[in-house]
Amino acid sequence: MEHILKYKKDDNSIEINLCKSAPAQIKPLPIIYELIKYWKKKGYREIIDVGCGKLRNSLVLVEHFYVWICDFSEQFDKLCIKDRLSKLKKILILKELFILMNLKMEN
Repeated sequence: MEHILKYKKDDNSIEINLCKSAPAQIKPLPIIYELIKYWKKKGYREIIDVGCGKLRNSLVLVEHFYVWICDFSEQFDKLCIKDRLSKLKKILILKELFILMNLKMEN
């Protein structure tokens, strides 16, 4: 199943595949440690990684916060994700895994 958003306005159209927004990204965001410092300074103890994809940021965040991850079920069926997910599950502060299934877009 593909989760595609389609927008059309006048003669312009855009299509966004929510499951392939950052397909080649396996390293965490370059500014992840700056964000971690900022969020700690703000007193945040829990973080939700919405659209966690390949868990590239979650694997870093879980070292500092309680982490909630959320993505489409197809994402978690991929072998490379299963390996990374097993690493996260070994860390006790992984709070919850949200899997979005049968999400429908209303026009």
